[in-house]
Amino acid sequence: MIAGIATCATCCIAALPYVGTVILLPVYVCLRAFGLRFIRQFGPDYDVWAVVSNPPPVKATEPPPLPS
Repeated sequence: MIAGIATCATCCIAALPYVGTVILLPVYVCLRAFGLRFIRQFGPDYDVWAVVSNPPPVKATEPPPLPS
């Protein structure tokens, strides 16, 4: 019985870092994103989203002919 309780307690202790990371992951991502927005104010050279926000236009092409 003692071994069973020790096993359950050890599993829960090992799972705490994983659960903590999963819960706090949105906070970590948010803090990183706001850091990049802060750097963006120093000019267009520091804008990491410049390429993402203005994608190049896509040219329409004809599909290849179907084999007959």
